[in-house]
Amino acid sequence: MSDDEFVIPEQINRDRFGRPLIIPEHGGPPVAYTRCTTYVNCLEDRFALGQWQQRMAVAGIAARNDLHLRAVSLGLPPTDDDTPAKKMAADVWKASMNEVVETAREAAATSAAATVGTSLHAITEAIDRGTDVNMDTIPANYRPHLDAYVAATKGLNPLHIERFSVCDEIMVGGTADRIVQIAGTDGVFIADIKTGSVEYGAGTMAMQLAVYAHSKLYDPATGARTPIEGINLERGIIIHLDAKTGVCRLHWLNIAAGWEAVALAGQVRAWRKRKDLMADATIALPVVDPKTREAIMSAIRVATCVDELTGLWQEAAVNNLWTDAMTQAAKTRKNELLQTVNVAA
Repeated sequence: MSDDEFVIPEQINRDRFGRPLIIPEHGGPPVAYTRCTTYVNCLEDRFALGQWQQRMAVAGIAARNDLHLRAVSLGLPPTDDDTPAKKMAADVWKASMNEVVETAREAAATSAAATVGTSLHAITEAIDRGTDVNMDTIPANYRPHLDAYVAATKGLNPLHIERFSVCDEIMVGGTADRIVQIAGTDGVFIADIKTGSVEYGAGTMAMQLAVYAHSKLYDPATGARTPIEGINLERGIIIHLDAKTGVCRLHWLNIAAGWEAVALAGQVRAWRKRKDLMADATIALPVVDPKTREAIMSAIRVATCVDELTGLWQEAAVNNLWTDAMTQAAKTRKNELLQTVNVAA
């Protein structure tokens, strides 16, 4: 049974972006920390996820005529020419179309898995806290899920459940599902429950658990930090309770490698925030002495052959002195020279 059994879940104040507001380690007004999932996701390859989301949105619109009609009524995006009226129209269109897309995804049952996952999380939390769970109230098709969870985790002793922590080093805050002891093993381990697929997310999960392992438990009332004594910084545990199959398996995660990737994520985030990558360019052309151009024009008019005209053009062009007027003068002189040659012939 956890020592958190009778602990009321922490109420973390957040800003309008959902970021946790954290009292600095040495006191002062609360400041916004980055959510752990946001911080580690910057290295995630989201291509496949994006494609899946697009497929679900299209499927949802195809399944519901009202959403199809709504999308048609919105039409193509209005042109945003930076005028206030056009910008407002573009913003309204984006917000409205986002609502259609979100509703379409739900219509395609994309939210069902998330709802099941959230529910399984809540029930497993109750089980780990030692709360009596009336299995008769659980839908029959999900009772095997919970039996599998209990069997797979019988060697884990949860010391902390759903505890918020902060990593001041990178100004990140988040909630670890479990901090556990393992029977026959020294130290304690960060553990996280996943109900969706874990096939492609090992890198991000390793980073997430690494952040939790390098964090301190946080008291939102006082801002006090409590180190996690004996935490293992090499390995963490994924408790994979598959919402589809009901199978529950444990997986080790290399969180030492995950912490290396967290450092890389910090560099990526800093790079994306740089504001010194582009600036207005002003190229000052050399000041040309009018007398120099007059000399070139005079040389063009008295040139004795076409090669001499070519040489004048090359020298003047290199020094940014050649003008359209010189081009016309050179053509005129070239014609004169060619006529002279023809007459002589």
